[in-house]
Amino acid sequence: MRSMMRGTEGQWRLIVNHRSGSLEAVLASTRRRNLAISFGILFVLAAGVAMIVVATRRAQRFARLQMEFVAGISHELLTPVAVICSAAENLVDSVVETPQEINHYGAVIEKEGQRLTDMIQQTLVFAAVQSRRKRFDFNLVDIAEVIRNAMESCEPVVREADVDVALQIDLGLSAVMGDQTALTQCVRNLIANAVKYGRDGKWIGINVRKASVKRSDFVEITVADRGRGIPPPDLPHIFEPFYRGREVMESRIHGAGLGLSLVKEIVEDHSGKVSVKSTLSRGSVFTVLLPVASSGGTPQERRT
Repeated sequence: MRSMMRGTEGQWRLIVNHRSGSLEAVLASTRRRNLAISFGILFVLAAGVAMIVVATRRAQRFARLQMEFVAGISHELLTPVAVICSAAENLVDSVVETPQEINHYGAVIEKEGQRLTDMIQQTLVFAAVQSRRKRFDFNLVDIAEVIRNAMESCEPVVREADVDVALQIDLGLSAVMGDQTALTQCVRNLIANAVKYGRDGKWIGINVRKASVKRSDFVEITVADRGRGIPPPDLPHIFEPFYRGREVMESRIHGAGLGLSLVKEIVEDHSGKVSVKSTLSRGSVFTVLLPVASSGGTPQERRT
């Protein structure tokens, strides 16, 4: 407020008051505002540093997993190649003479060749999915047929492991919109995983039924085993690429750590969900939920 007052002796006096009050109040208010701005900037900087640290640790961990994958896949590739070369040399050098021995060596070559093909195919599919070059051909898919095709492709592995398979498929299942080849590979990976890690229990169970989640209809696929189970520290990472638990590494169980990662990628690209429950020494249960086909277009179209 400003005012001009006429003094008694004919002099003018100017009185000036700041609208915020006294000078001390103005300085205190300015100081508080500057402190708030400074703390805000510091908080943003701290959050940025924290995000950089987290991203760096993730990158380091991913790089470590990649190196472990390279080392592991190199070993996994060399093993069947060495077996095939050894068997072929024995055949060429006439070490094997009887028809029974020839059939045995032929079966070994076929088995290791199939194992080598599977590893290469998994690696190529994973690379294509990660680079987003993989294009799925979405059509109406009969899940029962998918299960049958996956079981047929896994039959040699199941027979070799001497594992009993309990298969139950509900009648009248709705079709899903998806890529039949990709879904078959997804189920095949789950079955092969159950056989590999659950062979001690000599049993795997496959159940396909209708399911409803939050008023939405799904086809539910569960693959269970009675094997060693998954240690709790490994459960949060089980679907990560290249990841293999410590016990698995120590047990020298063959694998590249890509099977379950591909399952997750394929299921999520079909707008589905995959989860796992496991109890040590009692086995694991993997569950896949796939939305039933609707008129809303393909999963990729619905996401866009």
